[in-house]
Amino acid sequence: MPEFDKARYKAEKLREQLKDVLIMVSIVSERLAGRAKYLVLKYLRMGLVELEHIVHPDMAALARLYLRAMRLREEIRLLEEASEARCRQRVERFLAE
Repeated sequence: MPEFDKARYKAEKLREQLKDVLIMVSIVSERLAGRAKYLVLKYLRMGLVELEHIVHPDMAALARLYLRAMRLREEIRLLEEASEARCRQRVERFLAE
C-alpha cells in the first residue's frame, strides 16, 4: 500500500479552494461590463497596477479574487513538484537497493 502523501493531499484541498474562487471570479466578472476588466487584470498581473489603486468596488473584488487564484495555482504547482520529487527519490532509493 502506498504511503500517504501530505503534499498531494494539500494540493487536492487547494484545488477545491481554487474551484470555489474561480466560481466567485465568474460571478463578480459578470457584474462588470466591457473589456476594460481584462486590461486591468493584465496590468495587475504585470505589476503595473497595485490592488490599492483600484477604486471601483466590483473591480477591486475581482482583482482580489484573481490574485488569490494566482497564488493558489502557484502553491498547487509547488506542492505537486515537491511531491513528484519525493516520489522520484523513493523510486531511486528502491532501485538502488
